[in-house]
Amino acid sequence: MRRTIQATTIIEELDKLKHATNAQLWERVKLRLPDVTLPSVHRTTARLARDNTIGGSLTNHGQVILDCRPSAHSHFICATCDKVKDLDLHQDLISHIQNQIGDSIVPTSIVIRGSCNRCSHLAN
Repeated sequence: MRRTIQATTIIEELDKLKHATNAQLWERVKLRLPDVTLPSVHRTTARLARDNTIGGSLTNHGQVILDCRPSAHSHFICATCDKVKDLDLHQDLISHIQNQIGDSIVPTSIVIRGSCNRCSHLAN
């Protein structure tokens, strides 16, 4: 894929944010490229994801969260605010889970859901 100024800017901003929706990313990108549109950001991030330059995962509410890290890894997602954190699970843990369920799992797509520190404190 040829690297346009828009694609380069999207990659740079996503690298700063680590995880973001297209709308959040657009808010950052348009500060540097005022003429960029949200549909254009959608098209560019879809192309970057197809080319495995960026990653993505679904939140609890079906929203796609873009990930600056395209390599396979797992995530923690807050059930309340959809905050995403990267997880690097140890192979022993993955094997233990697989042994318990008796089925083969894809260790790169494990998602653990719970409450982030901020949402946990708000609930108390």
